[in-house]
Order: sequence, then structure tokens, then C-alpha cells
Amino acid sequence: MQHWWILVLGSAWLLQACATPVAPTGGDRDTTPPVLQTEGTTANEQTNFKPTQILLSYDEWLQLKDLTKEVIVSPPLAYRPTIDLRKKTVRFTFDEREVLRDSATYTINFGDAVQDLNEGNSAAARFVFATGPFIDSLVVTASVVDALTEKPVENALVLLYEDLRDSVVYDALPFYFAKTDKQGQATIRNVRKGVYRAAALTDGNQNYRLDGSKEQIGFLAELVPVSDSGKTALNLRLFLEDPPQRIVQKNTKAYGLVNLTFANPPRNEAITVSETPGLRTFEEAVKDSIYLWYTYEGSDDWYAYYERPDRVDTIRVPPRAKATTAFGRRLTVRELARKTVPLIGETAATFDFSHPLLAVSADSIQIFRDSLPEPSAPTQVVVDTNALRRAAVYFARRGGSTYRVRLLPGAVTDIFGYANSDTLEQTYRAIPADELSALQLAVTGMDATRQYVFRFGFAKKEPIETFVVNGQSSATLDLPPLRAETYELEVIEDINRDGRWSTGNYLEGRQPERTFTQSIGPLRESWEQVEAIEVSFERRAAPAAVPPSMPAPTGPKRRRN
Repeated sequence: MQHWWILVLGSAWLLQACATPVAPTGGDRDTTPPVLQTEGTTANEQTNFKPTQILLSYDEWLQLKDLTKEVIVSPPLAYRPTIDLRKKTVRFTFDEREVLRDSATYTINFGDAVQDLNEGNSAAARFVFATGPFIDSLVVTASVVDALTEKPVENALVLLYEDLRDSVVYDALPFYFAKTDKQGQATIRNVRKGVYRAAALTDGNQNYRLDGSKEQIGFLAELVPVSDSGKTALNLRLFLEDPPQRIVQKNTKAYGLVNLTFANPPRNEAITVSETPGLRTFEEAVKDSIYLWYTYEGSDDWYAYYERPDRVDTIRVPPRAKATTAFGRRLTVRELARKTVPLIGETAATFDFSHPLLAVSADSIQIFRDSLPEPSAPTQVVVDTNALRRAAVYFARRGGSTYRVRLLPGAVTDIFGYANSDTLEQTYRAIPADELSALQLAVTGMDATRQYVFRFGFAKKEPIETFVVNGQSSATLDLPPLRAETYELEVIEDINRDGRWSTGNYLEGRQPERTFTQSIGPLRESWEQVEAIEVSFERRAAPAAVPPSMPAPTGPKRRRN
């Protein structure tokens, strides 16, 4: 009896071992999608069919996913249908208010919405019916890209309208539509013969109309004939229309600065000021704003005026105390480079400050070369006329040497009379000629009746050089000495001749200006290279990958002596 507890513990251990669940082993993952069954399923491709409900019955239990995103009905319905499950059957129920179009072929594409319950395999169902006597069978394909980047746009709507009015994209539903895939491609099936207006849209509020401030539009100016005599393929370029230019925000709270924020980045907007004794103003463009810097010690209001085509906006500027000076009552440097800055050719060393500068004193600037203890003086110091808060320091240099450019206290003075109170220093290296490349662009393929803007530099950065070519079918562009890196050339077909890329406008029938980009390089040190550029705004296939062992093709080269 003394060992009774051993029997109890042993029995408990056996019971626990038997009750512990063990993950099943073996068996392959089910990859078979649900199979549509004839029994219980509404017959597909019916004619003269005006249903209130469509049933799709499958051989296994189901789940529904992302119905709003995946289920596409074309032509679009006026009211949202109800889609639910009853056992193994998908029920698509039309809203009782829905009136289907006469003699139209409808397609219901379920995408990946219908999946089996356990593994999520998609049934990929597509249901077609006609309210008239026959099923339309023509196909329209489309390719949609962003007009500025030329990259494919996913989930854009490609729209076809039987209503041929210009305003149809604002106030009517399309007759047919389809969504683009990741490659920006869309296919509209079961289209009937006819003539259509075509457009593409990023439909943020999912109402099939252009009515959102952030919705992009793409369109074809000409009508699109669809017939059985050939394929219909559309190329559409999406763009965001510029809203009417206006001042959306104004800030006059700080002394010395009127900040005017615009709906679009300023493009030579006309800002004038009242004739006020003692008032001085300095205008600076900053992204989507105009900074109107000023000095004024009077006690009266003064005024700034923005001249629109149809009216003049008046901005009242009340007197402000100097204690509220914009960005503080000190002149501070905005940011000093933490690393050595490369200098190529006669490029200036630059320092950016918090306020517009009035003067730079060469006597308070020292240049130290390498480890030499004695400084030299700059050859020229100026306020950059294109950036009023920037001091530019020029000095003699020797390729390969490192220079410390030092601004002593009081070297720069701003428009308010403040001077830098600290010593400021940045380090630069003069890049020698044998580390640089010479590049010439031989450009062909231009229309001599048009103007082009060439922007050369690094991708997604401000260009190093900008060229404007007008009235020429070919041109030779010489670049300044360059470091041995990979660059990008962007060419803008400058239709309105304003020197920059301009977006389109649907109602005005104006397409966004076309762009062409080409990668150049990598360049090689101490080489002269001629790069042949054939400008073409036709959409191009992606270039084939170059094997690692094979150098990328380039133009003719020769070594620099």
C-alpha cells in the first residue's frame, strides 16, 4: 500500500501522453481551386437575360475576400449589388432599384474574391450575359502610364463611353471599363461594335467619375472606333491637372517675411507692393511658396498685390515688432556639410543662411590649403542672385588639394543688419582633371518646329546643367567636366515654350508634355566620351539586361591626354 502513489502518478502520466495533441504529418497542400458545378449554377452567356440574382455553386466550402476591390461589373451598375455565401454557393443579387441597359453585354469578373475555405485557392470566376439577342465579343486593350515618370499605373480605370460629349467623364458612367494590372495593362472584353470616347482615371472615391482633387486623368482627343476588322489598342498617359493658380495661404505674423503659399509652384507670378516710404522687399521662390522678405520700420500698414488674369489679390501687412523677426533675431547658417565637399572646375564654395544676405566681406574669409598654416584670400565673394540666402566664395585652387574655407564672425550681413557671430568652416577638395570625364551629347530625332528642354544630372535631383534647344532637328551639347559616375538625361518636349514640364488639361484638350529619359554612364576617369542620343517619345520596351561580363554599350570614346 505504501507504493500506491506510484501507480497513481504513472496512470496520470499515461493519460496526459495520450491526450497531448500532435500535429498531423504527411499530405500535400491542396492547390486545386474550387470547381464550378452545373447544378445550382445560373447558366453563363445567356442572351435576352435580365436577372435579379446570379448563383455560382462550387464543389467545396468557400470564403469571400476583398469584394470591393476584386469584383468588377462592366458596364458599371448604378447601385452596389449584394454578394454573399449560402453554403457552397455564391449569390450575386442586384439592387432592386437597378435597371440594366438594353441590348448590352454585361461581364461580372470576380477576380480573386471567391476562394476555397482552407487554402485560399481562387476560383477566378467570370460571368457573362446579354440583355439583348447576342453576346458582344470584341476586345479593347489599353496601356496606362504616368505622364511624368512613364511608369505603369496599377488599378487605374480604363473607360469607354458611348456618350461622346466632352464632359462625359464628369457626369456619366462609362459603358465599359476595366482595371489595369501591375504592368499598367487592361483588357475590356465583350465590347460591341461602335465609336467610343476613351479615358483613364485613378478613381479615388470609386464613383467612376472625375471629381476628386487628387484624381489623375488620361484621355484620347480622337474618338475610338471599335470593329471586328482589327485590334483596338489604346495608350493613355495619366496626369494630375493643375488647379487654378491662387494663394491658398498667407502668413504675415513674423517681421521681415510675408509667406505666400500657392496652389501650384510659382511660375513667374507677378507680386508688387505698395509705394511705402522706407519699405524694401526681396523676393525668393521656395517650393510652392513665394517668400517676400522685407525691411520696414514704419507704423502704417503696407500692401502686397498678386495679379491674377481675372483679378488682383491684396495682402495687408501690418507693422510687426523686430522681436518677431522670421527665423530668429540672429543670422545663422542653415547647415554645414559634415563631409568633404567636392569642387569641380571654378565652382564656388557656398554657405546658406537663415535670412537673405546684404553683403559678404572678403576680408573676413580665410582659405587654408592642405596643412599649410597661412591662409590665402578669396578671389571673389558674392551673394548668389538666384538664392538670396547663399554666400558664394571663389578662390584659386590646385587639383587634388583639400581646402578649409573659414568665415570669421561678421563675414556676412543680412538685410536686417545681423551678422554671423560664430566662425563657420567647411572642407572642400578640388577634384583633379585626371579624375574627371569629358562628355559631349550628340542629339538627333528632334522636330525643328518645336522647343526642347534638356535636363542633365542625377535622377530625382536638381539638374547639373539645363539646355534649351529651339528650331533644330539635331544639336551638340558640351557638358562641363564631370565625375566618373552614372547620370541621367531628361528631355521635355516643351510645347508651350515655358522652359519646364507642363501638365495637361482635359477640357482644354491639352495633353501633358511628353518626356524622354536616358541613362548615361558610368563615365570613366580621364576619358572623353561622345554619347549619341536619339530623342523618341514613343513608348519603349525595357532594355534587355546586359550580362555582367559585357560592358554597357556607349558612344565613341578616346582617352584624354
